[in-house]
Amino acid sequence: MLSLETGEVYEVLSLLDVVRSSSYGFLLASVAGRAFAAEDGPLDTLHTNHVSVFDGSLASVPPLFSAGNVLLSMRHLNAIMILDGASRDVLWIWGPSNIYGQHHPTPLPNGRLLVFDNGVSRSRLLEIDPQSNEIGWSYTSVGFYTPLRGSAQRLPNGNTLVTESDAGRVFEITEAGGIVWEFVNPDVNEPGERSVIWRLTRVPTSDWIDE
Repeated sequence: MLSLETGEVYEVLSLLDVVRSSSYGFLLASVAGRAFAAEDGPLDTLHTNHVSVFDGSLASVPPLFSAGNVLLSMRHLNAIMILDGASRDVLWIWGPSNIYGQHHPTPLPNGRLLVFDNGVSRSRLLEIDPQSNEIGWSYTSVGFYTPLRGSAQRLPNGNTLVTESDAGRVFEITEAGGIVWEFVNPDVNEPGERSVIWRLTRVPTSDWIDE
């Protein structure tokens, strides 16, 4: 944890220890069967690719969305987790056997979590209700797949902006799944591989800075 004023580290928390000491510690054994290439470097047991803190705007969904609680995505466990911001207890974990290699979980005003499920051969977008563990909405399509990276942003008009990272493609879909806007990276190398787009985010015009 860092101080907002000075950037000074005032707390260090081992997520590995948090998971190990929780009732979900058994999930750690699932990493043992995962194949890692030598170029990947040291074993990254959790591969935590997302960390965000709830601001309290969804505190009406207690106790999961209380201000200060932490939302995490642990790619190698195929799991997303909500951590109590005060006690550091694991309040909720979802994902194993349901998602694979996920990215970018974000809370929605309806009390669900939007998550980019990379999948094994086809990617999906999912809305998860953490109160019931039910999938309230999903999207996939033929050819939609990125084994690495990926993101989804819910827009004010209810549409969703999707970054299909490894394909170098970004598109906007309606709730029914219709594509209303699309962009593909024009940067293509000699073998015909399109350059990756890590994440595209739509910024409201009110946040633009005029020079």
